[in-house]
Amino acid sequence: MVYAHLLKRLLSEDHLSKKALADAISIAPATLRRLMCDQMPSALTKRKLEVFLKHRQAQEQWVIYLDESFTKRSEQMYVSATLVKSEDREMQVFREVVYPNQRSLKKECKAVSKPNDTVRLILQALVADPAQRFMSLAQMPPIPLLYPAGLAVLHPYLQLLAAIFTQQRLVGTVRVVLDERSDFIPGSFKAAAQSLQAYLVPYYVMVPNIIITQKNSKLSLGIQSSDFVANGAVKFTSAQLQIYGVKTLALTPTEQARLTRQLLGISDGPQGVNNILRQLKRLYTLVEKVTQLTVQPLPLALTTKRQIEPIIIGLPKKAKQTIAQLPLETWYDLLAILAILLSHADLLDAQANMAKQSIKIIDRLEASCQWLFEVLASG
Repeated sequence: MVYAHLLKRLLSEDHLSKKALADAISIAPATLRRLMCDQMPSALTKRKLEVFLKHRQAQEQWVIYLDESFTKRSEQMYVSATLVKSEDREMQVFREVVYPNQRSLKKECKAVSKPNDTVRLILQALVADPAQRFMSLAQMPPIPLLYPAGLAVLHPYLQLLAAIFTQQRLVGTVRVVLDERSDFIPGSFKAAAQSLQAYLVPYYVMVPNIIITQKNSKLSLGIQSSDFVANGAVKFTSAQLQIYGVKTLALTPTEQARLTRQLLGISDGPQGVNNILRQLKRLYTLVEKVTQLTVQPLPLALTTKRQIEPIIIGLPKKAKQTIAQLPLETWYDLLAILAILLSHADLLDAQANMAKQSIKIIDRLEASCQWLFEVLASG
């Protein structure tokens, strides 16, 4: 067996360096380089490779294949997922239904080119498939400028993934496979996986290891399966899809806001909900990101200011006068107000130690943060 192709795929899928992969296999980096140049391994190296591959296969317990479909005007985006056990990743049932009597994938079977009745029959036939299929609906367009580079286009997929992980309780290593798209930035996959893992911490004793990668749909029966689900979501109702074994999943507004916080890099510490300064810094960070948007709806700024009035009232007279003089014509004015509040950290600490007042202020501030997160997350 020639290992070069397999090792290159492992480097790509697991986001490893060559040295890290060599260490994982327990071979020297020079040996790995020779293997990647199609040189045959020694008997000892071959045994080490076989042990490593068996261990890796045992660790990887699930694979999730993702795809999407849009309505004609691209106002809505349907994201779909096919969840399979690692040992079922060959998708034999799907292959037999879509490619009968065909040993290799000569030409990809695309759902968009099939009439409704054919898509319906294929989905009906897949009810007997051990794979689980899901879909979710995302309103377009997303909120690209709020996220770090590469994460905006992944947001609709991460919404469905978050819903799957919170409802399925997956364990071990889960590989997420996306179709190859020009607007995906592979360098952002690791950051997206880390954000998703951080989001899942409250739901798991041990958060699964998530690896996000991409593959050409022509070579992936799993992505093609999700293609039929996404296309079916455009053509049929959720009730019909449920009959075909497809579950519709969605995050609640609160869950969506939490996911948005993770993608924005605003993660709460263990005392986050009860610490007024931490909450205020969260709000400042988010408003600072809002100032980067091309469209900055002023009513949102006015509403946010009203939400934090209880804190402004507690400021010294001079600080309140300064705030009163701000025109609040842009989000930068709101950012200035928050900066003034943060400059009186000692006073805010004193207020937070006053039991009744503390509860009111923290509740209002949390409501303000939560409200703003939800508005921006919904686009």
